[in-house]
Amino acid sequence: AVQAAVAEAKAVHLRDVQEKNMELYECLICNEIQVQPTTLVPCGHSFCASCVEEWRGRQNNQTCPKCDGVIQEGCLSYIARNAIEDIVARGEFPPEDAESFKERR
Repeated sequence: AVQAAVAEAKAVHLRDVQEKNMELYECLICNEIQVQPTTLVPCGHSFCASCVEEWRGRQNNQTCPKCDGVIQEGCLSYIARNAIEDIVARGEFPPEDAESFKERR
């Protein structure tokens, strides 16, 4: 009974970690794990590089999809990219999201 309770507690904790990681690293344009996370300047919101490119190309859209702030530029976030790769490797994203990420990167 104790082992089952411990296993259940670990499973619940892992689900919580996976949900939190998705909140942190989900692209709000495609609703997937960010691929080549790009941070917009000056607002600081991040999205997939390809999603930002597509978003900005639509009718010459130069505003952030999250806050509508004017985009001055977008820059690849190496720190976020490396963090996402590490989180995927540790299995701390929901499995179906991690698989989709691996296929898209």
